[in-house]
Amino acid sequence: MSNDPKLRQEVYGDGDNVTGNAMEPGGWSLSDDAHKPGRLWTGKSFWMNPTYEAAAIEKMFAKCHEDFAIDPTNTSYLIVVPHLPSASWYRTYVKYYEVVKVFPKGSVLYSTKAENTYNTDTLTPAAEHGGHGRVFVRGTPWPVVVLYRNAHTIPKVDASLLAHFRFGHAHSRRIDALTDSDIPTGVDLNKNDLSKCDPAKGCATCKVTKLPRPGPYRRGDPNRHEALTVYAYVSTDIAGPFSPASFNDYTYIVVFLDRSDVSFSHVYFMKQKSEAVDTLDEFLADIKQMGKSPEHMTIKSDAESVYVKGLFHARCRDLGINTVNSPPYVHEQNGNAEKLFRDLGEMARAMMAASGFPARAWPLAYRHANWLRNRLPAARLDWDTPYFRMFGEPCDLSGVRVFGCRAYVHVPAGDRDGKLGARSRPGLYVGHDDRSSAYLIYFPDATAREDSVKVVGRPVFIEDVDLYASRLIDHACDPNLPNDPADIYRVRPVPYSDGIDFDTRYDISSLGAWYNEEDHELVALVQIAAPGVRVPFWTNLTTFLSATKDAAAAFKTARVSAESWRRHGTSNAFYPLFSAVSIRAGGGRGEPKPAIVTAVDTSRTDAKTTMYTVVYSPEYNLQPQDVPASKVDFQITTNAKLGAVHHRPPKAVNEPKSYIQAMSLPDANMWDLATQAEMDSIDNMNVFKYGRPPPGAAVVGSMFVYKKKMNPDGTLDKYKARLVAHGHHQLYGETFTETFAPGTQISSSRLILILALQHNLVVHHMDVRTAYLQSEFSKEHDDIWIRLPDGFNSKCNNTFAKVLKPLYGVRQAGREWYLTNKEFILNHDSRWKQSSVEAQLYYINDHDSGLFCIVLVHTDDYFGISNDDEFWKKFEHDICTRFDVELKGELSSMLQMSVTRVNETFELHQRRQIEEMIEENNEDMTTKTVTSPMEKGLNLTKDTEMDPKIPFRRLLGQLLWIARCTRPDILFSVQYLSQFAHCASKDHWMALIRVLRYLKTTIDDKLTLRILDKSPNCNLTIETDSDWASDVSDRKSFSGSCVFYNGALLNFLTSKQATVSTSSTEAEYIAASEAVKEGLYFVNLISELTTVNLPVKTFIDNIGAGFIAQNDVNNARTKHIDIRYHLIRDWVAKGTVELFSIPTKDNRADIFTKALPAPLHQEHARALLHGLRG
Repeated sequence: MSNDPKLRQEVYGDGDNVTGNAMEPGGWSLSDDAHKPGRLWTGKSFWMNPTYEAAAIEKMFAKCHEDFAIDPTNTSYLIVVPHLPSASWYRTYVKYYEVVKVFPKGSVLYSTKAENTYNTDTLTPAAEHGGHGRVFVRGTPWPVVVLYRNAHTIPKVDASLLAHFRFGHAHSRRIDALTDSDIPTGVDLNKNDLSKCDPAKGCATCKVTKLPRPGPYRRGDPNRHEALTVYAYVSTDIAGPFSPASFNDYTYIVVFLDRSDVSFSHVYFMKQKSEAVDTLDEFLADIKQMGKSPEHMTIKSDAESVYVKGLFHARCRDLGINTVNSPPYVHEQNGNAEKLFRDLGEMARAMMAASGFPARAWPLAYRHANWLRNRLPAARLDWDTPYFRMFGEPCDLSGVRVFGCRAYVHVPAGDRDGKLGARSRPGLYVGHDDRSSAYLIYFPDATAREDSVKVVGRPVFIEDVDLYASRLIDHACDPNLPNDPADIYRVRPVPYSDGIDFDTRYDISSLGAWYNEEDHELVALVQIAAPGVRVPFWTNLTTFLSATKDAAAAFKTARVSAESWRRHGTSNAFYPLFSAVSIRAGGGRGEPKPAIVTAVDTSRTDAKTTMYTVVYSPEYNLQPQDVPASKVDFQITTNAKLGAVHHRPPKAVNEPKSYIQAMSLPDANMWDLATQAEMDSIDNMNVFKYGRPPPGAAVVGSMFVYKKKMNPDGTLDKYKARLVAHGHHQLYGETFTETFAPGTQISSSRLILILALQHNLVVHHMDVRTAYLQSEFSKEHDDIWIRLPDGFNSKCNNTFAKVLKPLYGVRQAGREWYLTNKEFILNHDSRWKQSSVEAQLYYINDHDSGLFCIVLVHTDDYFGISNDDEFWKKFEHDICTRFDVELKGELSSMLQMSVTRVNETFELHQRRQIEEMIEENNEDMTTKTVTSPMEKGLNLTKDTEMDPKIPFRRLLGQLLWIARCTRPDILFSVQYLSQFAHCASKDHWMALIRVLRYLKTTIDDKLTLRILDKSPNCNLTIETDSDWASDVSDRKSFSGSCVFYNGALLNFLTSKQATVSTSSTEAEYIAASEAVKEGLYFVNLISELTTVNLPVKTFIDNIGAGFIAQNDVNNARTKHIDIRYHLIRDWVAKGTVELFSIPTKDNRADIFTKALPAPLHQEHARALLHGLRG
């Protein structure tokens, strides 16, 4: 239940207002009927304890089931009812609820007003549990169950839900009609179980995949063809092109529908529309085999060119078949075929989404959907089935299973791989053979030489009902389904006009889209109205932009409207329509011209040749034009400084999540080139051995990860694709054991820059391409097979391959590359050593030859310095010989940081990432200047509920990375706010946004590494500080410290102390101990590279803490301090550390412990960022 009283609602109260118990504020009582017409039980947490009568309980559950589907995300129910599993209402509804607790008979649970009882003296006062003036009534006469339901409650699968899954997510009335007709279903259904509680109302899969299509046309008489002979009048239509193409390269569907009172339907698939005549021959052959060929036949279609002229029309004429065509653009006059497409599409998409079926196998789903449609009762046939009316007998449906469920097929002894070979082969159930009672089983692992679908007699099925049930409530599901644009935008909105008044200036009130089936174009629409006119109308965007006197104003209005929709998260429904683009001139001559996409040609199934209709900015005085995708750059205008334009698609589709999605985007040709480059690299390096996995082999899936590599200035560097294995499916001990590979500390990257400054050396950068693939598997775990991503075909048309080298994503890949790289470096020259502190740092510090060389490895990036150019050139030559390496020259970027050498300093910044964060959160940004990242004295609490609409964790993670790398001035603010990641509310979000606004104000600030002490050795200094119990949530203090190498900022930390300190001195003492531990880490690391002068000077601003550290103080104020914090005494005594006092105002670590007043914060930030303090 919600913690907010405004979001709690009692449904059946008795009038007492007792918070948390009897009647919540705003509850309904007997005098305020909860079932009042128009009253919705949505948007709150509802508490219900109804009258214990069967009719009242069933009425309540029916209302809950009806209303919950309206707003499941924001609605929850907590219900107390008798525990009566045999009751009809219990069987029907309780499966959708979680059973929280069952109380036994006789439990004392309920209270009532004392004035309503007779023997009050014998009853127990309810007291604080039920409220003043209330008493507990006698024990319950039955067991009582407490039920709970919200958007995440997974229902229990019973017979009615199983039937919903098996019969294509059909409406409950159709499945109920099966029981009326005594048709065998294989499911033990009780009559009317589904009609009382339709599973479709709570099925997220149905909601996602079934989209109603309203139409403005009057329906014809449904009985006007019922007297016709079967197949005397047939409707046909074509849908497509579908994306992705199927495994057989099908992209179109054609249907034939009998218009008599039988209403039998047929579905066929085509690679191209010209095959329509072949489907006609196949249809005629099928009905002839059924013995149903009519003496005369009429085929009705729309005005598609395939039907009006060409081979289809000629074949009909030769066979004496009469053809009738509906008028152009009036598809509703061929509405029966259109509705058939809708019905089959809804059923096919629902079945695929629920089972996670491969998208490229969509013809199998449509075929099974048509098979079910012909065998399920229909209202238009008075609840008969087309099959019964065609053949005069019902079809036995007891063999139907959930589409896409697992099926195991017996392997004959002669086909097994020896005596230990597998006795069965796994596949997926996809339906039934039309000519027998056998099953159709789909084998995704079938080779190119064998059929992927086989007719099987008696497979063994496993229906994953728990998985299907979880998808009933997955309201955020985004199934990977084939897409036909006509499915979504077939109905053009009304009122509509192709023309507008040239002299009138219109305002846009809404955006839309319409699929022009004649031209195969997806067209952008705008709803417009003239000032003072109340009734708006629709027109196409091309007309709005080009047929007006003030074209500049129209262009600006369209851009502003599209941008407004983008900010509110709705523009992607029409992408790429309304997108702002730049059109490159032919041959690359001339400046790109800004334009808006107004239509897309969907007839091109190859994304590389997609054509866009664009309208140019009026300043060029150009007519609307069709341009190929190769000349179109998608762009968005940022809200970052200077309003810089970045040429990249909108973020929602900037980087595709799968190969299929990548091939559907406007820049598909670039993603395809990146994909092929990745696969060419894999093939050239002999990573795969293509073939079919042997029985029992460990097979894991894979996916392409797509990224756009950006330059430090925000411009596009390259498109990159990487094939990644689903390593999370590997089993320990079967295909891997050891996985550990060390990482790199951010501070180590600063260290190598500081050493370069100290010794006046150049920092070199190298990148190992496909690094993991250049290592080898350990012999004991080298039998891993991979299944290539859906939609992608290898050059040899194989779906599976044995992995010969550690592919990205394989659990041990990182470790194998680490060991390979380590072996290469240490064997390259006997003088190379591996740091015992930072495992990814290798060095040569040879006093005899004077050679000083360091290499820091971050996965596949090498950062190196050397005082011997010849040695470094040889190292570069040798590493390029061993690995495929890109030599990037002098360092310009490191770990997403832009690095610039300016005289005797390095300047580091992450401006591009900050600009992207500003853009992503522009609705929360203002022009207000913020001079500190956090308000002084801010104290937030943890007693709030997480607001799922706030992207708190995403922005928090982005800011934390910025803080750790280049912006120490925001580190405390971000660390402080990170403790609220699990309970972030609007107040926490606004505090986080303030940090972002501060970054926007100070976006020009950079972290400057500057050597102030010219000593040839290392002089480390530490500044440490602590607040005291300022966090009211737990009263623990924050420690802060910064470490300097010869005056250059090497590292900085903020952390909350593990214990509560009883005084500021104790807090400062703990902070000093933690800071010194960090400093000694650098002593150990740097001592391997150069001489470190001791003692390490440590500055603290609390005299008491220094006294405790330098003396064995043991009194009432110190004896409870954990022994681990007393290590500082040992280091001080040994002379490793020396403590110094520093005034608080000069202590730069102060910025890491609390929110400071703006002037003091700016002073500390300036010193840290500009390298002015050491």
